[in-house]
Amino acid sequence: MLPKGTKNLKNLRYLDIRDCHALTSMPVALGQLSFLCKLSMFIVGKEEGCGIDELKELALEGELSIKGLHNVKSSMEAKNANLIKKHKLRSLSLSWRINRNENSPHQNDEEILSALQPHSNLKKLCIIDYQGLTLPYWMMDLLLPNLVEISLGNCERPSATTSREIALP
Repeated sequence: MLPKGTKNLKNLRYLDIRDCHALTSMPVALGQLSFLCKLSMFIVGKEEGCGIDELKELALEGELSIKGLHNVKSSMEAKNANLIKKHKLRSLSLSWRINRNENSPHQNDEEILSALQPHSNLKKLCIIDYQGLTLPYWMMDLLLPNLVEISLGNCERPSATTSREIALP
């Protein structure tokens, strides 16, 4: 676990936690780190101040992996992450929880993924454990002209998963 006082490191610019595999949550109010430009991984939590909307004001660049998307409650919350405005982000990984039982809600996976539309400068996109039936419109149209790599991992339900249906430049 990262220290609870991480939000007080106001001048922090880089937080590389990609090899912290045992990490299960983020410190509260990470979005207050206004100078943070490199965040390798963000784990969406259920608690107040640990939601995906903490990414809203961060001017992130490079690579970002967002885990725990099953904790996002609505498409509006996902849209508040403001990924479409993060023009310096080059690689994005979006993942849900692997072992969701059949009773857990999958129906909002499609709405959440659709609301997480990245900026058109994105070059690499990875989607893991997505259980929606369809992929979002922004993958089907030419809205990501710089995309050179797509990876779908354990996405067993999407019907449009071939390169003919995903619009690649």
